[in-house]
Amino acid sequence: MRRPAGVARADRRTVAVAAAAVVAFTGALLGGVRGARAQSPADEAEALIRQGTELRHNGEDARALPYFEGAYHLSRNPRTAAQLGLVKMALGYCVDAEGLLDEALAVPEHPWIARNRAILEQTRANARKNVGEVTVAGSPAGAQVLVNGRPAGTMPLAAPLRLDRGPAELQVRAPGYVPASRALTIAAGSRETVSITLSPVAAGGAPPISSPPAAPPVPAAAAGPPAAMLASPASPAGPPDRAAVNEPPAVEASRPPLRPLAFIAGGLATASVVFAIVETVTAAHRSDDFNNHTGPAPTAGDPTRRAPDCQTAQLSDDCRAVRDAWQRARTLAIIGYVGAGLLAGTSAALFALAHRDARADSSSPGTGPRLACAPTLPSPGLSCALRF
Repeated sequence: MRRPAGVARADRRTVAVAAAAVVAFTGALLGGVRGARAQSPADEAEALIRQGTELRHNGEDARALPYFEGAYHLSRNPRTAAQLGLVKMALGYCVDAEGLLDEALAVPEHPWIARNRAILEQTRANARKNVGEVTVAGSPAGAQVLVNGRPAGTMPLAAPLRLDRGPAELQVRAPGYVPASRALTIAAGSRETVSITLSPVAAGGAPPISSPPAAPPVPAAAAGPPAAMLASPASPAGPPDRAAVNEPPAVEASRPPLRPLAFIAGGLATASVVFAIVETVTAAHRSDDFNNHTGPAPTAGDPTRRAPDCQTAQLSDDCRAVRDAWQRARTLAIIGYVGAGLLAGTSAALFALAHRDARADSSSPGTGPRLACAPTLPSPGLSCALRF
């Protein structure tokens, strides 16, 4: 079939515009998936909990602590408070553990708390047994009280100090007074009173002591435990907690439904192929109609004679209508094939992402090599990365 002038250029423009539209649709679909998959603070907290739980399973409580602290600060809820309290208890920080477990158990209707309530209450009771109380009396009023270098209040204290069992250093200081300190050994469940009265600084004596500057904040989820964790006090006596061991698989509420999206993209790809095949057959019929079209061409000997009339530069209205129908069917067939290819690639990429997420949920993070592939848009193709 001979193509009239200007038809090729018009076809190329139409196909280019249609292909760009399909690419834009596919890119929007994957972009929406990527946007939906952007991690929220709750997602990041879940990832930290999984890593911390894995470390605790391996007996590395000190290394796990920053992960649970990070999860608690990212998403403060009864579950993160309980998990942080459990690891604090395992490291011997009973006062902190008691407060965190109090916070968690204050919401008994939380599903995770309800499932693990018995072990949480048992751990909290064990923490309380390993805490001692120290009542600090003395003067002057307003003097700063520090325990192991950390501010604990000012004189007179409203309530006794609750301290973890083991050695502790009590300091009292005030501007214009000579600081004083006491070395204490806190026994589990003990109660004692310490009286400290500061003496004024003599004339010409040592300069008055001012309050120490506040220590710079330390990121909660640092790469490793602080130095104090390397020499943490002995874990208190009592049964080990099992709430971390019984930690159920984390469920990311904001995770998009990748597998349904993959099936939708696959279904659209199949529909596009069927549509393209139908239009291809239609275009073939229209091409035959164009080539075989005849018009009246009477002669003296045959007044009813007909001859092909669509092979001339000047097309009749009937020939032009047949040509336009052929071009339209051929263009739609090309669009269908291009769309089917792009949608099939999108479906394969979504299935790969869904399979990767399923493997990540069923295995510990960071174990074993993983191959991840994703489409590279707007240019066609896939990019893959192997992670260990």
